[in-house]
Amino acid sequence: MLSNSPQESASSSNSQDPLPSSSLIEEHPSNLRSVKSPKTLGQRLKSVGTGLGSLWKKTTSPALFLSPHQVADKIRRLCHHDKTTISQRHLDVTSKSSDKMSESDVIITLCKRLVRFASSQYSVSTQIAAKTEIFALAINDPGIRGILQRIVTQDQLIGLLQAVVDFFPEPNMAAVDFHDMWSIVLGHRLFEGNGETFVESCSNHLKEVLTGPHARSFLLSLEYLGYALALDTDGRELWFLLRIWEHFLQNLPNHADSFNWYKMDTFIYNILSSGKSLSDFVSPTRLSSLAPHLMR
Repeated sequence: MLSNSPQESASSSNSQDPLPSSSLIEEHPSNLRSVKSPKTLGQRLKSVGTGLGSLWKKTTSPALFLSPHQVADKIRRLCHHDKTTISQRHLDVTSKSSDKMSESDVIITLCKRLVRFASSQYSVSTQIAAKTEIFALAINDPGIRGILQRIVTQDQLIGLLQAVVDFFPEPNMAAVDFHDMWSIVLGHRLFEGNGETFVESCSNHLKEVLTGPHARSFLLSLEYLGYALALDTDGRELWFLLRIWEHFLQNLPNHADSFNWYKMDTFIYNILSSGKSLSDFVSPTRLSSLAPHLMR
């Protein structure tokens, strides 16, 4: 991304014409006025540091990122998503690495640019691409989700995609709980110190969102379900996920018109790639009830 590497910047700042030899100075006294004192090492390093700082600000300017994907990729790199898993990021949602904190201003600026891409001032294809990246970042990183939620709810950008607005309700609204509930599942925290009452409450809440009459809540919760199906789960966690999945399949015909049936391919792929048994998730009986929709 950077136009010049640190090594190049350092070498360019150190490449100066050689000083004239002492013999030349002695032979030509007039040269004494044109000879500058060599910079100290500290001065040279300070000059290089200033140049790199200026270059960093220029190359991280959101204006340089031409697409939602480029902006989202930069956010992922700054948050070191390549070094952590989604479960690790959801394991302790209150922890923030020092690296992420040091880049917080840059990350916030990039998040604002990404949200702006989802507004009516851009083409429909750009808005949809931005929505996809916003959802992915919010689900993959609860810290970034908090930043995006504040931007969407506080900035109130005119012409913002309704799906993005719906995904980030006001913090004091009960609907925001579905983010927190799914975060517990993704972080493998459901059965850590929680009693059966809490587990049952979480199950009922997620089922309610997947059953509710509003297609909006149903579709938003499906974004999380896809990631949950890719988790490496067994025992009680697998049992819990199977209950949610079975409930989803039972109520799917009620949302047949709003559901993107190609998403089922992603769900099946995530189940298989995580090492789960497909027969546990898709029974012949259930497939037969969905066949009319799958064959459209």
